[in-house]
Amino acid sequence: VLVAGVDGRTCNVLCFGCQTWGHYADQCPNAHGNSGNSGNRQGRNLLQYGFNFNQSDNGIPREWILLDTCSTNNVFNNCRFLGDIIACDMDEDLEMHNNGGSMTYHLKSTMKMFPLEVSYSEDSIGNIISFFHLVQIPGVVITLDT
Repeated sequence: VLVAGVDGRTCNVLCFGCQTWGHYADQCPNAHGNSGNSGNRQGRNLLQYGFNFNQSDNGIPREWILLDTCSTNNVFNNCRFLGDIIACDMDEDLEMHNNGGSMTYHLKSTMKMFPLEVSYSEDSIGNIISFFHLVQIPGVVITLDT
C-alpha cells in the first residue's frame, strides 16, 4: 500500500509483475500467486531510450559526459569538451585510484560547457563530472528522479 508523504503526494510506482501503475509487485492484485516472484521480472530502464550501460571492451563512448554522484574529481578523455589543455604543475598532478584501476593525470583544462577545472588524459575511463562540483556553480540546478 502506498503511503502519502508529508506533503500529501505519492510517487508513481510501476509494478514489475503486471506492468501497471500504482502498486509494487509484492502487492500486485494481478499476481495470481506469483507475489514476490522476480523470475519473469520486467521493467523500464535506459534501454527504452536507446542507451544501455554494459561493460565491454569498447568502454564508455567518448561522446558521453557522465554526472557521477560519488566522484570527487572531474576527469575527461575527449578534448572537444575542453578549452586549452595545459600541463599541470608538479603538485597539481591527479593520481586517481578506483575500481577500474589507477591513473595519473598530468594535464588539466576548463570545460567549455561549465566553468569547471578538469583533469585530462586521452586514456581516461570517460568524461566524468563530479555532481558535488557541478552543484557548486551559481545558477546550476539539478533535479534527480531516483
